[in-house]
Amino acid sequence: MTFTGNRINMDYCTAHFGKKLEDLTFHDIENFFSAERMETDQLEFKSINLKGSLDEKFPGIQKTVGAFLNSSGGLLIWGAPEGTLTGGKREKAFVGSLTPWNTILEKDFVVSKISDSIVPLPEGIRVEILKHEGSCVVVIQVQTSPFSPHQTNGTYYMRIDGQTKPAPHHYIEALFRKVRYPFLEAIFKIKKILTIDGRFAIQFEVHFYNWTPNQNEENFGYRIISEHGVFQDSFNHLLKHGYSENGQELSSEPAKEILHFGEPIVEEQIVLFQTHQIKNEQNKSILLIMFGGKNSPLKMSKIVLDFSKNISNNPMELISEVSLQNKFIKDVQESMGQTRESTIKAILES
Repeated sequence: MTFTGNRINMDYCTAHFGKKLEDLTFHDIENFFSAERMETDQLEFKSINLKGSLDEKFPGIQKTVGAFLNSSGGLLIWGAPEGTLTGGKREKAFVGSLTPWNTILEKDFVVSKISDSIVPLPEGIRVEILKHEGSCVVVIQVQTSPFSPHQTNGTYYMRIDGQTKPAPHHYIEALFRKVRYPFLEAIFKIKKILTIDGRFAIQFEVHFYNWTPNQNEENFGYRIISEHGVFQDSFNHLLKHGYSENGQELSSEPAKEILHFGEPIVEEQIVLFQTHQIKNEQNKSILLIMFGGKNSPLKMSKIVLDFSKNISNNPMELISEVSLQNKFIKDVQESMGQTRESTIKAILES
């Protein structure tokens, strides 16, 4: 069990398998089902029928993930043995041979298929593809969400008595009252790669969203910082008041007094880079996006640009890494080992 932000993260994988999700193997799943297993509110098993298309299989997975998000989290094993009713029991028992996919699924594909069906966009979903001789099973660990309730394909689901069921109205109301702050997200997109006055340049957009229904954000603001580039508009005397640090930082605080659910704020900018400076930095540069409001904690995304890449038709290929994507600053500081004490010490000793 770990603490992230203001919520507790449960390690369901370690609880059931004695090891972390990233250390799990195909044979661990096989050994697990050598004994009879039953589903619980935090444990779901789904077998795989290879008939039909892959897309037809996802709705059941999406419903369970949405239910875990709205309940107390859990672990989903996709590729489990087929469940059977035995001994007059009402619940199915799962034991014996696995039912793996006969191909290797891509982790990013699975995460995308699940997340795209859930509103607001979820956090706390981890996926591992466990491979064996050209086949695989999928293990999905889901944390209870601080931004619930989540809809899955238009319906709210919950876990009860080891099953995924549509949530009753009173349960949804309770989840809405539980939300303490809006779920904010920044989506970064490079539109064009340009050459301006002999400088390499990129034209990009950042789309900011509030994904929490029925909860507005107030005094929403953001900053965008370019490590080596200069914002083109910082040279315009009518616009330069919004820029600082010699044109390397854009500040819009507040950008909007009220940010409604689903209403985008779009910031479009051009950043110019000095070729010789980029080469001195191994052809890489960083963009930082920080944003928040009155009610929601500050978040950050870090985009690493690699100018040594051969770009085809997609300007997004310039991005070599998007780390710390939409992460709370508190979580970023914890991952870096930065504490109140270390910050104070650094200030006093500088």
